Amino acid sequence: MVSTPRTSSALVSATDSWHFPRLELAQAYLRMFAIGLTSARAIFAKRRMGKSEFLEQDLIPAVQAAGYHTPYLNLWDAREAPTTALVSSSSRRWRRAASLRCWNG
Repeated sequence: MVSTPRTSSALVSATDSWHFPRLELAQAYLRMFAIGLTSARAIFAKRRMGKSEFLEQDLIPAVQAAGYHTPYLNLWDAREAPTTALVSSSSRRWRRAASLRCWNG
């Protein structure tokens, strides 16, 4: 599933007392992409540590604002068929990016 962030981190932190914004960490990842140290990133930790929240509310909005494409898949939600879910997520994201390029000229 391609993630569409619900809202920006600044808005969430003002209304969601449970969200701990990690904007500096998101910017650090963004700098690694920008200077070419990496072209992809995987985040691993035990369950319920805030990985998805960080991605959806901090990192994805930052990298999308910088013009990067962001296919997103939560493998925990795709336990039954992770390979199919990964291919589907990437395919939807790239089709969407191609249609935006066509639409914008």
